[in-house]
Amino acid sequence: MSGFHPTRIPVFTTLANEFAVFDRWFASVPASTQPNRFYVHSATSHGATSNVRKDLIRGFPQKTIFDSLDENGLSFGIYYQSIPATLFFSSLRKLKNIFKFHNYALKFKSHAAEGKLPNYVVVEQRWYDVPFGLANDDHPSHDVAEGQKFVKEVYEILRFEHSSVPATVKKLFNLKSNFLTKRDAWAGTFDSYFYLRKTPRDDCPGPVGANPDAKLSEFQTELVQLASQLNGDYVLNTYPDIGKTMTVAQAKKYTEDAVRRFLEAGRAALRAGANESAIVTMRPSLTSRVPVGNSDSYVESY
Repeated sequence: MSGFHPTRIPVFTTLANEFAVFDRWFASVPASTQPNRFYVHSATSHGATSNVRKDLIRGFPQKTIFDSLDENGLSFGIYYQSIPATLFFSSLRKLKNIFKFHNYALKFKSHAAEGKLPNYVVVEQRWYDVPFGLANDDHPSHDVAEGQKFVKEVYEILRFEHSSVPATVKKLFNLKSNFLTKRDAWAGTFDSYFYLRKTPRDDCPGPVGANPDAKLSEFQTELVQLASQLNGDYVLNTYPDIGKTMTVAQAKKYTEDAVRRFLEAGRAALRAGANESAIVTMRPSLTSRVPVGNSDSYVESY
């Protein structure tokens, strides 16, 4: 196991030194990415121990923190920059949640400035390296500096609008330290397995610029498959191969178009008086395997 020198990730380093951190952090499941992501929002992976594509696309049915918030009259919002990975949860596809999704660039800063941020906020990353929108998800082979910029941007927005939060916490718990918590020396228990690299990682380079013609990673392909569920392409015979031959630029356009059409169809269904517990199921375009323009949709209740 290896990691970056603190000077290479200054934003994370500063946050860890100045604010609360988790002293003992373990993966919820010794498995793939998505089962661990599910634990963040639902405290379970619903039995998943790997990224099983058909299950991801169909949507996971377990109760989530979003459901609990809604049941208790608390608000939540998901601010996305590409396709929201939270849509892997089937309940978030319901009509009643359509207006919980917001374009990060257009809404996050203004909502914070106006005091309109919901009780629980999820900010999602950019997944694709393209010109004028480099990926900031901190996943290889994307530039970690973009992830650092993104975290700092979110922090600065919240610091400006919510600078009283740490002061309030310290007052409530009568904390005298300049820190909310300090990290313990527990990390030394695995020193023999951890070292600081003296050379750059090959799979996580420094600034290399956009690479829109690159092939998709496994996770990016899963996002394309999710998009095919949203726009209806999953019913096509070509469904199992959707995304396999796409470039990064093509995948970005495909997924963003799918999200736009899905949310637009949801808003239209609500205006038409559809049941809020229903999920909009799109029909694929009859003229193209990649949906274009306005295509039909129908509402299916779950």
